Amino acid sequence: MNYQDSSASKPIFKVLDYFAIYDQKNIQYLAIATILICLAPTILQLSGADFGITSPPLSQAIQTADSTQLNNVIHRALSGSFVHTILEWSAFCTGLLTAILAFVYFALNRDVATPILGLSLFYAGCMDAFHTLAADRLITGVASPENLIPFTWAICRLFSALILLVGVSLFLVPKRFHPQRKLSFLVFITVLASLVAYVTIAICVRIETLPQTMFPEAMITRPWDVAPLILFMILGLFVLPRFYQKYPSLFTQSLIISMIPQVATQLHMAFGSTALFDSAFNIAHFLKILAYLIPFIGLCLTYIKIHREKEKTVQQLMSTEFSLQQQKGQLESTLQALQSTQAQLIQTEKMSSLGQLVAGVAHEINNPVNFIYGNLTHSENYIHDIRQVIALYQEHYPNPHPALKEQIEAVELDYLLEDFDGIFKSMRLGADRIRSIVLSLRNFSRLDEANTKDIDIHEGIDSTLIILGNRLKAKHDRPEIAVIKNYGALPPINCYPSQLNQVFMNILGNAIDALAEQCQCDNPHPFKPQICITTQFVDSQCIIELIDNGPGIPERIQNQIFDPFFTTKPIGKGTGLGLSISYKIITQAHQGQLLCHSNAQNGTQFTIILPQPLEETQTCEHQSSAVL
Repeated sequence: MNYQDSSASKPIFKVLDYFAIYDQKNIQYLAIATILICLAPTILQLSGADFGITSPPLSQAIQTADSTQLNNVIHRALSGSFVHTILEWSAFCTGLLTAILAFVYFALNRDVATPILGLSLFYAGCMDAFHTLAADRLITGVASPENLIPFTWAICRLFSALILLVGVSLFLVPKRFHPQRKLSFLVFITVLASLVAYVTIAICVRIETLPQTMFPEAMITRPWDVAPLILFMILGLFVLPRFYQKYPSLFTQSLIISMIPQVATQLHMAFGSTALFDSAFNIAHFLKILAYLIPFIGLCLTYIKIHREKEKTVQQLMSTEFSLQQQKGQLESTLQALQSTQAQLIQTEKMSSLGQLVAGVAHEINNPVNFIYGNLTHSENYIHDIRQVIALYQEHYPNPHPALKEQIEAVELDYLLEDFDGIFKSMRLGADRIRSIVLSLRNFSRLDEANTKDIDIHEGIDSTLIILGNRLKAKHDRPEIAVIKNYGALPPINCYPSQLNQVFMNILGNAIDALAEQCQCDNPHPFKPQICITTQFVDSQCIIELIDNGPGIPERIQNQIFDPFFTTKPIGKGTGLGLSISYKIITQAHQGQLLCHSNAQNGTQFTIILPQPLEETQTCEHQSSAVL
């Protein structure tokens, strides 16, 4: 929180900032509550309330009481001591809990400052505990309670202020003098503090004549409590604020606030208490509990803050993880889209070039073939006329010149005349074959049919088979691949002809490769490769099944065969685009399905399902992407 510029001219803000209570609402509330609690007893006392416990001396009470009231009289006479014990042990328990929390905080964060300060409070609590034990005669001694209690109180308070001052000062010196961050060191300090506290009280108890510490008629009724008052004021005004600036935390802030009840305690004792268990005496002991309780509250607030920060960190981590998962999903989607686009672009360029090449070759072949085919009839007529002329010549000139006769025998004229029919027949068959191939090439490319068209599916399949005819023929390492056609009665199918021919080419090409691979394997029985093509029209759907009896597709990769760039072929023999493009053509452009069923026993079956007719909206929407 940046308030320095806006509040630099306001002294109150400077004071609050110095005491580290400006920018923390919890600390502000704690400081206000502490001040109100410290003022409340004084205000009530000025209003007439008396928190003291007055009772006659125990010896006098026993002498004046009868036997039936003896117990009540004794308890009433000791009520001040009981209240004193309760207050002192409450303070000790609070200091002990604070020390335990400080050790837990040290175990979690290795912040040695917190347990050292907690030990200071624990030492003060031990002094209070032994002081109470001595006052209640649980520690054997010779000093009278009237002198022992105020003297040991002053000693405890003085040592408490000193040990806290020393503990804080250890962290204001250069770092090389700082206490070690070891648990053994802290345990040693704890045991040593307990022993020092016990020995101090034990010595005081065994001194028969203790110095006078209370002067009821003087303005400073307890001069021995002035020294702790000054020390606590020095701590609150100078030492602890500097300590907070060096080690800022809620705990150190609470230590600063705890000096308020510490000072208030000493004020009540030094200037107000004139007897044991009087109003100022009891108020001071109550405020001392508050002084120990505030650091305990500071540690609790620290744990709450750590827990909230941890929750916030966990939420941030979860949010970050969720954001990363979203980014991962987006990147995966983008990668798939890029791969799909790349595959489409590659296939587009490939098929565009292939289509243009096929169309160009078909066109260039078509013209000379038409020229040859068109002249065959005239050539046959001309040869027929020549044969008639030769026949008439032989009829009218049966005995030609010897040289002519010799030449006729040399060229085997009779055989030539008979063979002309076979030659022309072969030429006509060859020309018909070339014309059929050119027509298949034109049907396969269909560059002029970018839109949907009603076509004969069987014509497209046959055109593809003609183009693949050379690959179907027998080779030196395998027999011919048989093609079995089970064509059903199909109506004209509304589709993208060129794209559908690409699908047939890709699937049939893969089938031929798989069958060729199977032929290379060691088969116990003669292997007869075959491809079965079945078509039927059912429920307004054109169903085309392309089945081979090859090795099949392993089950572990069947869900990947339609992924872009996935291929099982060796490098250089497959791009992994054929089935991916085919899948998009069928599912996107034709709103159909392309299914694959495969196993090692029955080979592979691809089923193409084309709904009829195509929906116009989707036809327009997918036209551009499907062509890619």
